[in-house]
Amino acid sequence: MKRISLLVVTLMLSLGGMSLAHADGIQKDGPEAWPGKVMIGVAPLGVSADFNNYYHGYIGYAGDGYGSYKFGFNVAGIVADLPKLTVWLGGELNAGGRAYFAQIEPGIFVGFTLEKLLRIPLVPIITVGIAGPIFAPYGAGNPGIGGAFEIKVGVGAYYFLTRHIGLGAETHLSFGPGFVDDGFGHRNTIFAGYFDFLAGAKFAL
Repeated sequence: MKRISLLVVTLMLSLGGMSLAHADGIQKDGPEAWPGKVMIGVAPLGVSADFNNYYHGYIGYAGDGYGSYKFGFNVAGIVADLPKLTVWLGGELNAGGRAYFAQIEPGIFVGFTLEKLLRIPLVPIITVGIAGPIFAPYGAGNPGIGGAFEIKVGVGAYYFLTRHIGLGAETHLSFGPGFVDDGFGHRNTIFAGYFDFLAGAKFAL
């Protein structure tokens, strides 16, 4: 995971340097003006604190505030350009975990950016969506597998150094029913969810 994160960060910095070298230039004032209708988000620096409480085989309990590494990736497109805000529709695929526990999280969301309310290229973002994380314990005992269907809300902000590249962070709260198989044929319904913090870049295309 650390090597992948380092590679992504290096790639992001390289792309940023290439963009700064072109006529696009550094933005010092004025709101962000989207060069196109697509935005890609890559967040290699993330952590998630789970507050679900479920049992999976001999590994023990996972959740109750356990921290996990998290990598975020999403793609969104403009669906409405309103006078005060821009509306986006997008999908995401996040992944992460810790020792003996992995999680993959697909989802869809509606995003609202408020760049038109500011005089600098800072883009506040509000997102609302649904996520379907998959829990995958491994490596000890008789691990089972589980999943959840969660409502997810988030807020964040990105400063666009150029029209194409913004750096920033966002945080999300996700919660809903979870479904777990403990590896012994016992299926349980749980309350699942997490609080996360992700930092990275947005690429406007």
